[in-house]
Amino acid sequence: MHAMSQIAVGYVVPAAAMEQAASCFARGDQRGMRAALAPHAFEPFAWSGYVIVVLNEWLREREVEVPVSGEAVVRRLVEMHAPMLCARGAEATALAPRLDALNPSSEELARYWTEFTGENVPEAPQFMTDAFGWLTRLAHAGAGADWCVLFEG
Repeated sequence: MHAMSQIAVGYVVPAAAMEQAASCFARGDQRGMRAALAPHAFEPFAWSGYVIVVLNEWLREREVEVPVSGEAVVRRLVEMHAPMLCARGAEATALAPRLDALNPSSEELARYWTEFTGENVPEAPQFMTDAFGWLTRLAHAGAGADWCVLFEG
């Protein structure tokens, strides 16, 4: 599988920490930004971040847009880091039931992986199903927080 070095990292972040991370980023302090977000990391994603990219395309084809906020507090962060998900809790709250309603089979997700990437790999049913479950859990966790963020790459 190509691009296996990519990672996906989710965060469930209180407003104060998000403001701190954004202000560090605005000053060019990448280390400070990561330090502000680190305590709020969501459960690790075991597979390549590229799996999340492919899953996001599958979601788009089903007209489920993973929200990215245009709010001033995160604007520079969004412009420079292009997070796949960067949403207020309320937006994550709206996403979670849409994901729950999809309930795709492992076979359906694996078929999409093969169509999208041209790669037929035996682990596809597992990693695509894991990715869907992980993103759904992240959206549910984010629903109870001020911010929910997903960086992939």
